[in-house]
Amino acid sequence: MMIYVDMDGVSADFFGGLAKLSGYPHWKDIPNTEDTVARLKGTSFFNTLEPFPTAKTLLSVVHWMSEGEWSILSTPLQGDEENSAYWKNKWLDNLLAHKDMKGVMPMSRIYAHSKQLYATNGIGEPNLLIDDRPHNVRLFEEFGGIGIRYQANESSLPKLIRKLYMIIKKGDTP
Repeated sequence: MMIYVDMDGVSADFFGGLAKLSGYPHWKDIPNTEDTVARLKGTSFFNTLEPFPTAKTLLSVVHWMSEGEWSILSTPLQGDEENSAYWKNKWLDNLLAHKDMKGVMPMSRIYAHSKQLYATNGIGEPNLLIDDRPHNVRLFEEFGGIGIRYQANESSLPKLIRKLYMIIKKGDTP
């Protein structure tokens, strides 16, 4: 089973960065979020995001629990796929370069709009997605995968770790 980990909302504080860029205390206060997101095209915005305090622990646990069978599966910015993937890679390189992340490395980094296409391993066995967006989790499950919704600034990391353990080590589904 491949474990796919989303970045924005899971390890990188996308919405906090969006609020900061816009000068608002919270991203929900931004009058026109679509215009703000459109302004991100062609910029290094994704490399400026703060990692959530749980990001390194989350990726380390996933790495060791999966015995290295994990990958990044993140959505690039619509209409700016190549540039946003480039800066997401830079951000991830910086996070993984910390001394306490030694040996933690995803098998691949995939930037795709249709995450559900990675729901199974090609022979019908489910893969697992950790994502903050309910829509992504639901589609992943509809396509035969296992989804866990995890939003770093709202969800419990210990609860996520327990779910992962049950799925990976015991073969159970949540």
